[in-house]
Amino acid sequence: MTIKSGDVSRDSTRTFCQGFLKNKRAQVTIFIIIGIVILFAFAGIMYFTKTFTKQDILAAEEPVLSEVPQEFKPLQTFTDSCLNQIGKKGLLILGEQGGYIHPDLMGEYSAINPTEADGIDLEPLKVPYWYYNNNPNEANAVTFSSLRPELYAAEDSEMSIESQLARYVKESLNECLIDYETFSEQGFEVQNLDKDTKEVIVSVGEESVNFWLKMRVKGTKGESEHQIDQFYVKIPLK
Repeated sequence: MTIKSGDVSRDSTRTFCQGFLKNKRAQVTIFIIIGIVILFAFAGIMYFTKTFTKQDILAAEEPVLSEVPQEFKPLQTFTDSCLNQIGKKGLLILGEQGGYIHPDLMGEYSAINPTEADGIDLEPLKVPYWYYNNNPNEANAVTFSSLRPELYAAEDSEMSIESQLARYVKESLNECLIDYETFSEQGFEVQNLDKDTKEVIVSVGEESVNFWLKMRVKGTKGESEHQIDQFYVKIPLK
């Protein structure tokens, strides 16, 4: 049988195209596999990083506080008491308002039409929804949203539970301390060296919420003088 040159050319072209397509599909398959591997590797890294971060936070050791002379113990006890009082108040507000001290920052609230809002208005309390449909009722569509706050400051430095509590204590503590005025009657001269620059670190543990206050308080009584640089209280969760 005579084979025409055109037939040979078509067969060669067909063979080349089939081989090319196979190679192309193989390359695409390889790239897809590589992409999936990278995706899972990235997800695994993120998961373990987040897990170890939480474990590190929960396992954080308590700060080492310097020993306070007996004569100046009342200053430490008074400051600890205020720190404990303000911390408990902050926790109460958070618990009543869905994890927020200032829920107005998170959206709109309504008592009359709560399904059209970001939370419900229970005057004077406002409670953001942790899970809700943020589409209008007439949209006939569901898009889930959440205003559930993060727990740790490492996850959200602004609106996490830890961050809100730290900010609340920092803003409210002076109202309790009242410049240590009550100590003047006891013969103390007290200087709050960090009245407006204090630092508050809050850590939520498995059994307690811990408040670490870095604030220099200098006390003088007669010839004696002592400076306390930090305070620490633990509020049990049970």
